[in-house]
Amino acid sequence: MCYNKSMKKDDQIQKNISSNITYYRLKNKLTQVELAEKLNYSDKTISKWERAEGMPSIVVLNELASFFNITLNDLVNKRKVKPKSTPKQQKPLLYSLLVWLVVIIAFSLLMFLKVNYPLWHLFILGASITGLIFFLFNLVWDQKLISLISFGIFIFPLSVLCHLTFKTFPFVFYITGTAIYLFFSYLILYIKKR
Repeated sequence: MCYNKSMKKDDQIQKNISSNITYYRLKNKLTQVELAEKLNYSDKTISKWERAEGMPSIVVLNELASFFNITLNDLVNKRKVKPKSTPKQQKPLLYSLLVWLVVIIAFSLLMFLKVNYPLWHLFILGASITGLIFFLFNLVWDQKLISLISFGIFIFPLSVLCHLTFKTFPFVFYITGTAIYLFFSYLILYIKKR
């Protein structure tokens, strides 16, 4: 039983080392041949290490750690992957926050001025504009499912807002909104394939 645990731990360490050698080699923009030349080993040896078919000695591990400018622990332990949001993902969030900031300021200002209008309509408009922002960004990034959801978040609150504002023929706005949603869904899903 103790022997099996030790074997599993050794296998995990070997997988960590092979994964880390590959990771740090690629991070340094080196091929297996280039790394092999720098360490005076064959590219086949580097390949074996990266496939976890062999394991470098502690001396070689220390050389690798020095070469990659990392600690021996970094090479042996499992890498902690930090989920990072890319600037690409942050743009629609920042624009949406700006929209909501404007909505809240407009709501507060109009409430202070005691304007005779149902001010909560501004929040419906804010939701609709947020949906539009996410729709446009995800359409450009070719994220079809998120584009469809975002377009729904844009078009249906807009339909509700039109219904509440104009109060005539309420279902016309919902039917029109649904037709527009279905049309754009078709465009997003089928036309983009060509």
